[in-house]
Amino acid sequence: MSTNNTTKKRKVASDDSGISLAPVLAEMQEMKSNQYELESRCINMQKEMDGMRDKLSRMDELETKCQQQEEKCVILEDRCDSLQRSVEILSKESTWEYSAPSIPKAIGLANSLMQNTLEIWRN
Repeated sequence: MSTNNTTKKRKVASDDSGISLAPVLAEMQEMKSNQYELESRCINMQKEMDGMRDKLSRMDELETKCQQQEEKCVILEDRCDSLQRSVEILSKESTWEYSAPSIPKAIGLANSLMQNTLEIWRN
């Protein structure tokens, strides 16, 4: 009987009991394929996130620059307002008249006679 028991034990140990490993291996291959696909998606998403991070950084830089320009604009507007007030004050205080000395008609006639005489001599 002891020989019978060892033979049976070997048969039981070597018996597949009807289970095939092919479906399990196929499922493992599919899982591995899915894992690679997910890793690829994760890498792509990380690249997109890095790109977005760069864009946000650039937007922050531009926002800072815009704020600086707005501050400069406010300063220039204040200066402009001040200059406008100064011009208004100056225009109210002063009279704008032509103040060149008048030339007597006699001097004007004498100058024109001299020019006519010079032209005659040149010709």
